Amino acid sequence: MKTLHFEIEIKAPVATVHTTMLDTEHFKDWISAFHPNSWFQGSWEKGATIQFLAKDDDGTLNGMSSRIRDHKPNELVRIEHQDYIKNGRVVTEDDSTESFSGALEEYHFEAIENGTRLKVRADTTKKYEDYFKETWPKALKRLKELCEREA
Repeated sequence: MKTLHFEIEIKAPVATVHTTMLDTEHFKDWISAFHPNSWFQGSWEKGATIQFLAKDDDGTLNGMSSRIRDHKPNELVRIEHQDYIKNGRVVTEDDSTESFSGALEEYHFEAIENGTRLKVRADTTKKYEDYFKETWPKALKRLKELCEREA
């Protein structure tokens, strides 16, 4: 597992960035950089199960089942990815699941003079490293646009 780091400055208060990022409709928008038909199902509360889902062009439902390890509003969101969802079913015993199970994704919100510095820490496998290095900046740029429009 390799850990990737990304950072963006957003001209909006921390509370606006936090709320916009996790809001159902805004989430669908900025996360579409990864997959155009993505959404989450579940809760952002600490200890809760959350599923990150997407429908492929053929209607197949895929994604990840994860747990919110920590959530301090306006400060931190820490997600632990646990299982893949393939064809609408949670897959717990699979080579791809084993290689990704336990991966962390973290969002750190920091107030700065002109708004918010958002830092992302994301574990990935070698297979997806280049994809995430290309896609995370696009997703964060879109999130920045949404937050600054809301501010």
